[in-house]
Amino acid sequence: MIRRIRQYLDNFRESIQLYRWAWGLLKTPVAVKWSKRMLVLLTITVAFEMISPRLVGGIISGLQYHDSSAIIWAFAGWLVCYFAERFIWIRQAIAREWLIDTTWSRLDEAISQCLFNKALGQHRHENALLSPSNIEKGRSAIFDGQSHIVFDALPAVERVILMFLLV
Repeated sequence: MIRRIRQYLDNFRESIQLYRWAWGLLKTPVAVKWSKRMLVLLTITVAFEMISPRLVGGIISGLQYHDSSAIIWAFAGWLVCYFAERFIWIRQAIAREWLIDTTWSRLDEAISQCLFNKALGQHRHENALLSPSNIEKGRSAIFDGQSHIVFDALPAVERVILMFLLV
């Protein structure tokens, strides 16, 4: 059991090091700007998502206690939160796409730069390692990792952090 946990932590540490290396390779001032914008907008979007259930609870409480003003205020607040969250989510999605675009184009530049920095004799010597299919596999792995982080991991981590902060 302890061995499995240690192995999991080792794999996790190795993955973090790999992602740090990839971010260092792909980082540009434009990518940093879009990633900061995306994180701020994602935080605001998740906060609105967390507030909406409380407002729905206010509607239900108003119905339970026959308080029409509470129902109206909670419903109006829910509508404002819903449309604000959708508006900000669209802006966050735009920032996310710009981030992905800048890092993908930087990845292509980095691959080309790494290939052209070596002499042709070195490429012949490493023919099996530097085949077009292996380069494409590595490129696809970086794309997949970035997509998992940007589309899945960041929103999940934001939700967990804000859940503990707002509750």
